[in-house]
Amino acid sequence: MPSGTRANLPRPTRDPERLKADLDTYGYCVLAEALTPAQLAAVRARIEEQIEAERAQGIERRAVQHYDQVNQWVTMLIN
Repeated sequence: MPSGTRANLPRPTRDPERLKADLDTYGYCVLAEALTPAQLAAVRARIEEQIEAERAQGIERRAVQHYDQVNQWVTMLIN
């Protein structure tokens, strides 16, 4: 990865050429507006349901270094 400041890092965009260039340069890109507001709300609601279910079953995971009552790892987030 090239050195530089945060100002040089990828920023959200919908421009395919910028996305490709960022992916080639940094190994990742940031797609702006990848989800509609409705899709984002549905994803957020589902994640919150999963968080509550894991807490209710006592299987929640928290970052040991940064333990607090707010942050929680959702174990099977990809699913």
